[in-house]
Amino acid sequence: MVASIFKDFDLDKIFMDQKIFIEWRYNSPYFIAADCEKIFEFCKCNDIAILGIDGFKIKGKYWMALLDTIYDASSLIGIPWKEFVEKTIDGARHSIKDVNSNEKYYEFVFEKKNEYQQYLEQRIKNIN
Repeated sequence: MVASIFKDFDLDKIFMDQKIFIEWRYNSPYFIAADCEKIFEFCKCNDIAILGIDGFKIKGKYWMALLDTIYDASSLIGIPWKEFVEKTIDGARHSIKDVNSNEKYYEFVFEKKNEYQQYLEQRIKNIN
């Protein structure tokens, strides 16, 4: 169920237009803490849920996972889509720490409505 938002959106163009910095590492985008609020607004305006976040402190070539900034919204799966989007964005917003840091980066797992619905349909088939 990991989102394919990267295939559907030109993240560099979208986020450049909104002046959001992306640090690309290992084919994944990482966002600086100070830009997270803009990402939440982007998701809200584009009907995109945030299924998860992992935080990292990145300094040069050194990485350190921030275990207190792991967010997982998978327990919310099954509620109506609009409510899911609102709750996941709100939960993600509360998991971000020290938004003024230029060393803290976040990797997001996004979820789109069609992927969510496909997952729920498959889940129902598996139950029956």
